[in-house]
Amino acid sequence: MLNKKILKLFLVLVVGLIILAGCSNNNNNNTQESEYTLAVDVIGEGTVVDDDVNVITVDVYATGTELRLTAVPEGDWLFSHWEGDYSGNDNPKEVIMDGNKEITAVFQATDLVGDQPYEITNWYQLNEVRNNLDSNFILMNDLDSSSLGYLEFVGNQTKTSKGWEPLGDETTEFSGEFNGDNKIIGDLYIKRSDQDSIGLFGASSGNIDNLGVEVIDIIGSDAVGGLVGHNSGDITSCNVSGTIKGNDYVGGLLGFNESTGEVIKSYSMSDVIGNNNYIGGLIGYNYGYRVEDNYAIGSVIGTEYVGGLIGYTYNLYNDSINRTYFAGDVVAGLNYGGLIGYNEDIFYNNVNNSYWDTEAGNREISHSEGGQGKTTSQMVQEETFHGWDFSDVWTINQGETYPYFQGQEDNIPTVE
Repeated sequence: MLNKKILKLFLVLVVGLIILAGCSNNNNNNTQESEYTLAVDVIGEGTVVDDDVNVITVDVYATGTELRLTAVPEGDWLFSHWEGDYSGNDNPKEVIMDGNKEITAVFQATDLVGDQPYEITNWYQLNEVRNNLDSNFILMNDLDSSSLGYLEFVGNQTKTSKGWEPLGDETTEFSGEFNGDNKIIGDLYIKRSDQDSIGLFGASSGNIDNLGVEVIDIIGSDAVGGLVGHNSGDITSCNVSGTIKGNDYVGGLLGFNESTGEVIKSYSMSDVIGNNNYIGGLIGYNYGYRVEDNYAIGSVIGTEYVGGLIGYTYNLYNDSINRTYFAGDVVAGLNYGGLIGYNEDIFYNNVNNSYWDTEAGNREISHSEGGQGKTTSQMVQEETFHGWDFSDVWTINQGETYPYFQGQEDNIPTVE
């Protein structure tokens, strides 16, 4: 009997402890829900303050507290945007403490900082390239109309706005290295119909790699291209989309390509319009060293020497234009072709393993001074493209797309 009483007392004690533990946990939960922690970090040079101008790093607030955070830059830095639990570029930023918050204020420098390659994060820094034309750069993020400095250096499209001022000219070319790091410079607008050497870069003898350019409208006089107006450097893995307009030497990627200029693994998906001569979907006038593994898609319009890929090409050496193609419209009066408008090599030995779609445009294109014309159904088959590397360079969706580059995620050239 005594043992049973002891057992009952023991059970009562255990139940009581469990109940007490539950109450304790409930009290702890209530405490946690009554206040929350705000943790603020910064990238770059600046601070974050509240309404009382107190610098905030880590603080605890009662549930439901409403805060207004202001990002305050230092020196030549500017506030860019918020990251973490909040995004956007509102400044001040309204915050309601309905949970634990982590927020980061990102500040960006307007000048070039650090060592080469200089990091480009906004239009202010991109503009600084013109003052350091022989230096090396890397693009850290996409730039567009929402990026710092767009209004200052590109501006709104108006009748009087000239838009972006190209980097470098034929007197002082860009001669450094620009690594786009597979980022995009977007919303580019240039309206300089009275100027030559027009593009993101006006004139370049340097190296430009891994860069995409999305164009609203580019208008120039002679030597006009989406990436470079007048090029004598190396272009690798670059692309342009948009509308490019000019008089002579106009191309989707490059207007005038000369001397040792190489163009490798690049493309243009642009409408190219020239008032006069030497107009091409990729290159208007080519006197370059190598043009390999490239393509162009779009509409190409001019008067004479107009080609889907290249308007006019000089005779350099055999196979200097290799593994290329074009699909789209070509409209001209004289000397035009589906791939090459006019070729100085009368035997076309400088063009190899290159093709154009004879049916892609509004009218059949039966002639080109180099390359082979294929039907649309043939242009979407891997077997058409003899000598092309579909293991490491190219890929294709059989029956659905033209060839495009491995790793390419945007602007996939589907057949309409």
